Amino acid sequence: MAFSRKNFYPISAGAGAGTPKIVSFVDTASTKAQIAAADYFLEMNDVLAVNDFIMAAGSDGCVVLAVTAVTTATVTTEEATLL
Repeated sequence: MAFSRKNFYPISAGAGAGTPKIVSFVDTASTKAQIAAADYFLEMNDVLAVNDFIMAAGSDGCVVLAVTAVTTATVTTEEATLL
């Protein structure tokens, strides 16, 4: 399913310059792989920044994504590695 801004919820705005934001996103019509695909979050390129985190729930479970690239033409994420 296509991205819907109404399912995108800011959790933390970050405490200062360079501090990652954390957002929550739900799309029960899409799989985790579809949500993690490049440009799925392109509509949010004005809000997201590199190193932000997206906690996403899809039809097959949940995933935490790290934003790895943002331009006006692309938003790229990958599954976050949390230590």
